Amino acid sequence: MQPEGDVAGPLRDLAERHPELSMGSYPFQRGATFGTRVVIRSSDPVALDAAMAELRGLFPQ
Repeated sequence: MQPEGDVAGPLRDLAERHPELSMGSYPFQRGATFGTRVVIRSSDPVALDAAMAELRGLFPQ
C-alpha cells in the first residue's frame, strides 16, 4: 500500500500517456496504515489492459 502522495506523480504521468482512460486515486486509512485505491475505467479493454500493466510496473508488490 502506498500513500496518495507517493502515487500522485506516477499516476498523473500514466494518465497523460493514456488520455482515453478515466483514472482516479482515493486515499484511505485502516488503523495506522495509509494507502491509495487506484481506479482506471475504459470501454476499450485493450487500452485498459495496457494501462493496468503499466500501473503494475510502477508499483510492484
